[in-house]
Parts: sequence; C-alpha cells; structure tokens
Amino acid sequence: MKILVVGAGGQVGEKIAVFAQRSSHYTIGAYKSKKPASGFNEILQLDKTNKSETRSIINKFKPDVVVDTAALHNVDYCETHPE
Repeated sequence: MKILVVGAGGQVGEKIAVFAQRSSHYTIGAYKSKKPASGFNEILQLDKTNKSETRSIINKFKPDVVVDTAALHNVDYCETHPE
C-alpha cells in the first residue's frame, strides 16, 4: 500500500511512518516547514492550502491512502483567530 502523510514533520506524522514502515507500506512524507528526520521512502515539501500543488502531488504519486496530520497547534493563536 502507498500512503501519503501530510504533516510528516510532526509527532503524529512520524509515528504513522514508523508503523507503516513496519508493515512494509511505501510512505511519502509531505511537510510545510518542519522536515521529518527520516522514516519515509520519499519526503517532499507541500503547502496543503495550495489546491493545484496538492492535486499535482496526489496525481504524481497516486497514493492508496492520504493521512492529513497537519494542524495549527498554537492554542492561544487559534483562540484569538477562530477563522
């Protein structure tokens, strides 16, 4: 199985990579600012808010599964900027 992990540089994304690799899945890690250390077969930079870039990556790699773990984690900022 081919898995695309968006937010690959974060804690959850890296954990998914570890489990996927143990099960012999091909993993592609996509990150915006924090590049993952390792654990992925391929690593690429992606701004998931760019619709054409995201579609291009999906069309290129044709993953069986896309897991989006990317999120804004600054709680104070989120509370003052609900949009």
